[in-house]
Amino acid sequence: MAVQLDHEGPRGELAVYLDEERIFSRIAAGRMPELEDIAPMVHLRLFVELTVPDTT
Repeated sequence: MAVQLDHEGPRGELAVYLDEERIFSRIAAGRMPELEDIAPMVHLRLFVELTVPDTT
């Protein structure tokens, strides 16, 4: 799992990605991210995906 900031987006954009999936965009939200914007997504990725059996 990797959390990354988009450094190549348009000027003024701050996007946060979790495993290449954008989970927050400052432009779309119209504000800077807060912990409550990011932490639940990381928690789900860490703990929910670990408990779901792989059916492939």
